[in-house]
Amino acid sequence: MVEALRRVREKLLSTINASPFDLGDVMPSYGPDKNQGSDQVFFTIMRADGSFKPLVRLIKIAGQ
Repeated sequence: MVEALRRVREKLLSTINASPFDLGDVMPSYGPDKNQGSDQVFFTIMRADGSFKPLVRLIKIAGQ
């Protein structure tokens, strides 16, 4: 099982490295020693239709 997961990971990373993709204003980059993609964090809300909406402000919920 571990060997199968290692192979899947290698194939995924090689595919991502071969064909970069654009996420709007962000272009993640990957490499042999860089699997994180980006150092930036974007808070988003996933809508029911599968699209994403940027979170523009945080609110404090009462009691927390």
